[in-house]
Amino acid sequence: MRFTKTIGTALALMTSVAAAQAAPEKIKIGYISTLSGPAGSLGEEMLNAYRLGLEHTGGKLGGIPVELVTGDDQAKPQTAVQVARQMMERDKVSFFSGLLFSHVVDAVNAVVLPRDQIVVAPVGGSSETAGEKCNQNFFMVSWNTDTMFEAIGSQIAKSGIDKVAVIATNYQAGWDAAEGFKRGYGKAPTAEILVKLDQSDFGAELSQIRAADPKAVVVFLPGGSGIAFMRQFQQSGLQRTVVPYAATFQADETTFQALGTAAKGLMNAGPWSPYLDNPSNKRFVQAFREKYGRNPSILAAMSYDTVLLLDKAVSDAKGDVENPATFREALRRAKFPSIRGDIHFGNNHFPVQNFYLSKVADASGGGLHNELVGSIFEQRADAHQAKCTMKW
Repeated sequence: MRFTKTIGTALALMTSVAAAQAAPEKIKIGYISTLSGPAGSLGEEMLNAYRLGLEHTGGKLGGIPVELVTGDDQAKPQTAVQVARQMMERDKVSFFSGLLFSHVVDAVNAVVLPRDQIVVAPVGGSSETAGEKCNQNFFMVSWNTDTMFEAIGSQIAKSGIDKVAVIATNYQAGWDAAEGFKRGYGKAPTAEILVKLDQSDFGAELSQIRAADPKAVVVFLPGGSGIAFMRQFQQSGLQRTVVPYAATFQADETTFQALGTAAKGLMNAGPWSPYLDNPSNKRFVQAFREKYGRNPSILAAMSYDTVLLLDKAVSDAKGDVENPATFREALRRAKFPSIRGDIHFGNNHFPVQNFYLSKVADASGGGLHNELVGSIFEQRADAHQAKCTMKW
């Protein structure tokens, strides 16, 4: 009997020790983003929303206190790699989050994923990371760029518009946008124009668009380039006869002030709207308005939603974020109260979700807003899942 008691006590102690090891006293998040330079305002927008999400979870994930270790990648892959290495080796972060641009995401992934570090990125996915380069340690919370433009192509096709020009940046995300549009539209555009990432003068490209005589133009030009193009598009007079289409982030609360009336009438697609009717979204939008005096942007929304996902996943993993297999499985199957409503991960760790059509219009209280028009896709997966070999 004494021997049995001893074994029972030992097992209880072992279980207690294992539980203590599984749940750390503090979770360190390695948050890398673009916090300076021309795109620094976008990174700050996302970081503010991430912090708001942590405020709403009491500064904890799954009941465990969080330390947010932030680093500025300056939109440079080599800088992001240096920051990631420092976070792994000096700061001993539990996992990585943040991130903004796909080429920076790719650079960070190449360094941290082989070391069994998990990355939960709000944005910055690409067709490659969704397809043949999918990885068990990488999760994309928001979208794949080409799925948003597939939605745009589908919407334009439904509208019966038969002549369309596409203008996009000449890098992976721009290529994805153009390909996604073609897939949704069902045929090649009348004109397809690729430009430099930091281009600011679009005189030649606007002449090409005018010569093509389209009824719509599809735009993927992030940051300052997009602002410059939309202003010049308006000044050229093309806005009177050509309807602009883009992803929601092309014209939202981060750019309305700079764009002014050049943004009005822009039709845009995305997986979220501040007007979606669910409790999580209402709480988020109201809190963001109270804090910053305006609606959140879609980048802010994806950042906030990342925290909601992490909170549920850490809870389901009982805090064991240091065990990649346990944390990975919890992320895959987390049923969290997303501000987008019904959402789940596909086999490639990219979301299956709804996509909506919005239109930039005058807001009742002044300024501009993205007025929700309707639904484009319901529970849509990206087109690259079949190329991903992960099974779970």
